[in-house]
Amino acid sequence: MAAYVEKMGYKGILCEGVDRLLKDKHPNFLYKPVGTKHIKALLKNYRLSDDIAFRFSDKNWSEWPLHADTFASWVHKVASNGDVINLFMDYETFGEHQWESTGIFDFLGHLPKEILKHPDFNFKTPSEVVEKYSARGV
Repeated sequence: MAAYVEKMGYKGILCEGVDRLLKDKHPNFLYKPVGTKHIKALLKNYRLSDDIAFRFSDKNWSEWPLHADTFASWVHKVASNGDVINLFMDYETFGEHQWESTGIFDFLGHLPKEILKHPDFNFKTPSEVVEKYSARGV
């Protein structure tokens, strides 16, 4: 798939950060997909993404209720152990899996401010990430 997308002229592709494929690698770096020359793979940090997408409203989850400052502290722990943290969620996460009554929109409203409290963090589009960072391997 990545080789096909590369032939179409794209510089980056969004992918799952699957442990069984990554082995000892981290999803918080960019990689070059097998069989490609220039395209870079931006990998989903599924653990952090799933904390929002699936666990946020789970009252049986040990971290419930999740607050923006707590989540930001988890993100900040990645500092110096990666170039990016990709949080990928389906649109249906907001309003279908996580209803407004769960507090998800308030959480999202506070999250950017909490993330930006750490001087090493900012927000970038996928295109900006692809331009800024080199691939760390295949």
